[in-house]
Amino acid sequence: ALHHGLPVLVTDGDPMNELVDAGRTGLLIPARQVGWTRLAPHWECDIDGLADAMVRFADDPQLRALYDAYVSAKKRCNEDVSRISFDAMARTVAQQIPKLREQLKAKEIDFKVVIQGGRAVLKAVPRG
Repeated sequence: ALHHGLPVLVTDGDPMNELVDAGRTGLLIPARQVGWTRLAPHWECDIDGLADAMVRFADDPQLRALYDAYVSAKKRCNEDVSRISFDAMARTVAQQIPKLREQLKAKEIDFKVVIQGGRAVLKAVPRG
């Protein structure tokens, strides 16, 4: 993403924090070192910090498209959308990603909207 000029979210730990100009080429998420993986430090990011960073990227067209598709599907299923907000969905997605990565053993997690049992839901799609 950096190579193509797209902003990134990275943990504020070596070596990733050295690659990002905070606020310009991406956002640094607070993290703490929790151990070592082979010869590299293993970092754990702050979930609230990740959620805040996701909200700051609220103009992300992919996330906006997911939100629009979700609300549209909910309306097609005659579900109440009055309590759904973009910020809340972005935070929920951001909070789920670390858990889903571990659970599904995936490098990345995408989401898509599906209809299950007459209800619109977000489904995690593992990549890598």
